[in-house]
Amino acid sequence: DPTEQRRRTRVVLGGDIPSPADPPAGCRFHTRCVYAMEICRSVDPEPYTTGEGTTVYCHLHTEGPTLHGQPVTLAPRREPVVPPA
Repeated sequence: DPTEQRRRTRVVLGGDIPSPADPPAGCRFHTRCVYAMEICRSVDPEPYTTGEGTTVYCHLHTEGPTLHGQPVTLAPRREPVVPPA
């Protein structure tokens, strides 16, 4: 439904896109995701199909608001490294 899609909040990923030739371990989005958890850095998430039929690859969707007993929290933002002038 296009009307419903326009109402959804868009998630905009910041940061640099990882190299496809040398992707990071774990979830390929963990370096740019504000919801990234420790497991995201080492384990690639399994596919999960929602009730609406959308397939997602995210630990939050496969395990819910807690993951392995740990509450879901935002990962700290990494500040860009600015070389001295």
